[in-house]
Formats: sequence, C-alpha cells, structure tokens
Amino acid sequence: MPIFRRFIRPTYLYLCYLASRVEDSRLGITTTDESVARALGRTTSDFRLINRATGYLSMRRILRRLKAGSEDVLLDYGCGAGRVICVAARHGVRRAIGVDIDPAFCAIAERNVASLKGVAVRPEVIEADAGQLAVPDETTIVFMYNPFGSNTLRQALTNIQESVARRPRRVRLAYGNPVHADLVGSFSGFREIDRLWMSWRPGEAWLRTQTFIIYAVDPP
Repeated sequence: MPIFRRFIRPTYLYLCYLASRVEDSRLGITTTDESVARALGRTTSDFRLINRATGYLSMRRILRRLKAGSEDVLLDYGCGAGRVICVAARHGVRRAIGVDIDPAFCAIAERNVASLKGVAVRPEVIEADAGQLAVPDETTIVFMYNPFGSNTLRQALTNIQESVARRPRRVRLAYGNPVHADLVGSFSGFREIDRLWMSWRPGEAWLRTQTFIIYAVDPP
C-alpha cells in the first residue's frame, strides 16, 4: 500500500505529534515520541520500534471506560516518560504510580511529574523490574502497553494475583497491543470484560497496536 506508507501514515503521525505537543504544553510536560527520542539520543523511527506513548485521546477514553475516580490507584507498567500517570493524576485518581526498569526513562518521567500542572497529589515513579516488584495492595487499575516479554509478564500477572489474594478486591487491567493475550487469559481470576479499538489500521498486527483489552481480576 504505497499511498498509505508515503502519504497517509506520515500525515497522520504529524497530526498526532501536533496534537500531543498541544496537550503536553497544557499539562506542562514533555512526552511526545519525537521529544523523548531526542532526549535519549535516538531517532524517532528507531524509538517507535520498541516504545510508543499512548495517545491522549486514547488514554482519556480508557479512563472513562474504566470509570476511574478519586478512589482508584493506578499502576502503569513500563511508564516511559510518564504520560499515562500524568494524565491519570489530572483525571483525579487518588494515586498514580509508574514503573520502569530503564533509568533514563525514569529520569524523564520524574521531570514530567515535577512540572505537571493542576494536580494536588503528584504521581510517583519507581525504577524497578516489574516482575520483581510487589504490587501495592491498594492498586485498583493496572495499565500496560505491551511493555515486556512473556516471562516478565507472567511474573507481573502473578504479582497482581498475589496482591488480590492478600487484599481481596477487584482490579481492572487495561492491556494495550495485547501480544500475549492468550497468556493473560490463561491466568486464574483474569476475565476479559471489554475490548476497545482506538482507531482502524490495515492488517492484523497493526490493528492490534490500536487494541486494548480490559480484564477484571477477582480474588480466588
């Protein structure tokens, strides 16, 4: 599809960049793929092969669908530059926690948390291996956009299970670009309750990048 690759996709990405710049400015943060890639000394194209910020409209749509409110605590696995936790804090969740194993990402996220406008309680950034980090027992929402491989994911899901067992409650898991959806579905207590498509993309792999599966995680 040469027309899509040469004209439609570049135009779409540029418009997304402009929209994200406007939202970044409004919140007082810097999270566009272009800006973060530059800060890390990487090209935008190389950066996007592995990392990609969730769009502002997509994030707000997910928070509305989850009915996130002032009693919720959101945990973001693979928080990158911290856009998700900043948006969640502005949305009004009680606590927003970002986890990333990369110290360079954590440093950028910390700067964004410090400069974030319009919040009473600032998000938190934890530099850690998600597979080795105990899930805070007040967590009610877990967000992740395909942040790691199956081994780390398996341990992270186990950590969620253990937290729910320690303190019985329902946790909602929003899983974007669900490469390992079969693995998540195989875990006891994880039940798909919703599925969202942020936009249409040609091809199964591309469409998956725009898909979020919402799971309810209930105590045993």
